[in-house]
Amino acid sequence: MDLKQKIITVIPLVLITLALYIIILISSWIDNTIYDNLIWITPIFFAIILSLMVFSFIWSLKDIRKLFLKIDKKTWIILLVIFLVGLSLRTFVAPHVHRLLYDEDIYLNIGQNIAREGKAVNCMYGSQEKCFQEEYNKQPNGYPFLMSIVFLFGTSESAAYYATAIISSLTIILVFLISYLLFENEKISVFSTLIFTLTPIAILWAPTTSSDAVFIFFAGLTVFAFLSYFKNSKNNILLFSFASLAYAIQIRTEGILLVLLVIIMFPFLKKDFFNEIRKKEFLIILIIFSLLILPHLMHLDSVKEESWGAKGDKLGLEYVNKNLKDNVMLFFENTRFPVVFTILSLIGLALRKVWKEKIFLGLWFLSFFVLYLLFYAGSFNMGVDVRFSLQLYLPLAILGGCGAFLIVDNLNKIVKKKWISSGVVALIIIVSFFPFIGFVSSVGFEGADARLADDFIIEKMKNMDHDCWIFTLVPSVVLNNGKNAVEAYYAKNNPKIVNEIFNKTDCVFFYEEYWCSSEPWKSYVAAYYHINFDLIPYDSVNITVYGRTKTFTLYYMERRDGNI
Repeated sequence: MDLKQKIITVIPLVLITLALYIIILISSWIDNTIYDNLIWITPIFFAIILSLMVFSFIWSLKDIRKLFLKIDKKTWIILLVIFLVGLSLRTFVAPHVHRLLYDEDIYLNIGQNIAREGKAVNCMYGSQEKCFQEEYNKQPNGYPFLMSIVFLFGTSESAAYYATAIISSLTIILVFLISYLLFENEKISVFSTLIFTLTPIAILWAPTTSSDAVFIFFAGLTVFAFLSYFKNSKNNILLFSFASLAYAIQIRTEGILLVLLVIIMFPFLKKDFFNEIRKKEFLIILIIFSLLILPHLMHLDSVKEESWGAKGDKLGLEYVNKNLKDNVMLFFENTRFPVVFTILSLIGLALRKVWKEKIFLGLWFLSFFVLYLLFYAGSFNMGVDVRFSLQLYLPLAILGGCGAFLIVDNLNKIVKKKWISSGVVALIIIVSFFPFIGFVSSVGFEGADARLADDFIIEKMKNMDHDCWIFTLVPSVVLNNGKNAVEAYYAKNNPKIVNEIFNKTDCVFFYEEYWCSSEPWKSYVAAYYHINFDLIPYDSVNITVYGRTKTFTLYYMERRDGNI
């Protein structure tokens, strides 16, 4: 195919992209309220996408299975053992705690409201049965929708922890399958899987209710699906691939980078790329994909003015210097990531005759690595933002598997029994993980004060009556654990709601929690309640963080005559 024909072939793809952009612009010009409707539109689209994923996967299962028929039964047994080890580490060794406070509470509350009312909202004022005042969250709602499925029979933080850990563990299997589709080498696949299974930060974040670990699963599922399609060009697998991509990009904001990754995959890994995209079926499935992600593109457009916690620019070259030093050192300091894994990954770059596959893995790694270099909170040393490194571990593990295979291949020239060289390298990988067992089993110091504030109120709520209400700056914590709550700042500005609650019950509490212990909330919100209400101490707890003692107090709250 000459250059002119190639250009003509790409034109439909460009037109589809332009059409999507024009639709978004027109919708924002004509009716800004369309974004208010995203609270109920997005759950419907998530349900459609997941249903399409399940349907197309079942339809494709027979064709996908054929791609792995050559794998030895012993290899499958080894994979099963590795998976069970990884599942155990993620569900029983790593602590089931919130690490990203208070985002995780918000995700679960959105999941609760999707399950209960079909709305993707964070509740500011609500009972155990209904949300009366809602707000739309700036984060994509792909993860909360998954939790809404878990919450169909009732909200449970414990169920959310286990569900996230199990989904995260399934990524282990995807690493094996992706490695095999790339290299058709069982040893590379096994070593890659072992490295990913024992990656400490991947273990530590698996049983949280953060969206990060689940995003890795869906990103891996998308890559696996497209690689499967590249092998046999089946339209049913192509449908599964684009459905997976449609869901993956809606779990995290940076998920949109996966579209770029897929675009890179085609010319690198699909031999008849230009002939393939000329097919009518390809364009039809691409149009379906474009329609499925339209609400997400509208979501991104609606939150583009959000500060995301940044006082200045969210992305900029001024962040690169610090982030580069911090993020590179993660892979060499041997405190949170085994340096042996880094060395194996670098050795893996020397694997011959697979340069396209290596370039793809390198671009997968670099696309996210570079993004976080430019991000104001992209340092892996900044609080809990080491979670961003999760996006890098899958391609890094596969390169590490290539490095392990190269070492084994060279050792086989010296050692007569080949299983010995494989065993030695596997043992090195396993032993390199041993120093990190304490790390992956620890709760950690980050967010200790916020976590204590959560644990305290959750424990106290166990003895509260059904009709009790709690005024707090983090109502999601209360609502997720089965009690009624109102956001204290919102109630402060809406006295009618205060009266409404006091007319319902005389069991009212004010919780002076994590945010109320610091400015400006201490002077602006907490002080308001101390001045305008009688607050009778119910119970309190203290914690010292960085030499400063914080006190979290639960007050029984009463109205004063003539006030509110």
